[in-house]
Amino acid sequence: MQVSLLANSIWLDEELVGFRHLIVGLIDEQVRVAQVVPDNLPVDDAIPFGDRVSWEESGWGWLRRRRIAGLADELEKLEPDVIHALHHHLWEGTLELALDLEAAVVLQVTGEEEVQRALKLLPKLDPARVAFAVTTQPLATQLSERLPDSFMVRTIRPGVRIPTAEPDDKPTAHEPPLCALICGQTRHDTYYESLFVAIQKLIVDHPEVQFFLDAPTEADNALWQSARKLNILSNVSMVPHRLGHRELELGADVMIHPQPLHRSRTLTLQAMALGLPVIAHSDPCLDYLIDDQTAWLTDKADASRWEEMLRHLIIAPDSGEALGSRAREWVRENHLVSQHVADTIDLYRTLTGETIKFPG
Repeated sequence: MQVSLLANSIWLDEELVGFRHLIVGLIDEQVRVAQVVPDNLPVDDAIPFGDRVSWEESGWGWLRRRRIAGLADELEKLEPDVIHALHHHLWEGTLELALDLEAAVVLQVTGEEEVQRALKLLPKLDPARVAFAVTTQPLATQLSERLPDSFMVRTIRPGVRIPTAEPDDKPTAHEPPLCALICGQTRHDTYYESLFVAIQKLIVDHPEVQFFLDAPTEADNALWQSARKLNILSNVSMVPHRLGHRELELGADVMIHPQPLHRSRTLTLQAMALGLPVIAHSDPCLDYLIDDQTAWLTDKADASRWEEMLRHLIIAPDSGEALGSRAREWVRENHLVSQHVADTIDLYRTLTGETIKFPG
């Protein structure tokens, strides 16, 4: 079987580590893989195995579709059985490309936005040649309930590596100040505001704590203005976006999701796998946010609740360590890389009708 994995910079910014794991896992299972990636992807960030095809990205949807469809001549030489579009911006171009190459298509679904897009594209979708790989069970249920029964919708949970040993630098009451990573969406809203108010109250007693904002560029100004208004800029910094920077962010002491994201992020699972405590707003789309098992949750934009959880991490770091340990074990049981690869290959084979080849 030959599979072409089609990615863009937006997806790789979030999922570079998972992309590497998937490629290596597929190749290890004797699947021929072509990485179809942006031409500006540094060589060091690409996997040196399998084939690599570059394409030129564009912010214009029509031009992006045309450039993806224009890859037909180059990919035809590889004879792909499946083209896996890893981001919804790539869907329409991939459908045109696959039609030319007579290949099957897997469309990746990571959030509610993709569910809506799938419904809009329904007239263009052939259930015999198109399947959906969905990252959480609630999202898969949403999609299955809205699509005709003839479509294949599979829950394929992201896989993350679990460290072989417990981290040596477990938090204690005597360690340096709390360092927190805040991961949110583009918009500044009441969710962010409630967290910022909690930070304002927290730094009165703990002026040494530091918060790092991982937010898209278009949100920076509004978030900066809010932080300035609350006089917390000395404790809040923006994280510059560079490909691969998210792995560096996992050196924080705690990860915070101030909003319901309505989409999955492997970064959160990577944090859990490392034993980092996660505090978050609850989200019905995410089955990996389980209160007091994988994260501490709040059900509303409540500054008091955010302040309570943050103070508890500072005053009783052992409780945060215990939460991180519980999350790591849950991830170990539900999000292994090996299972992700196995589920993905099973989807490819079911979609194309290829039988499993046994050794010898």
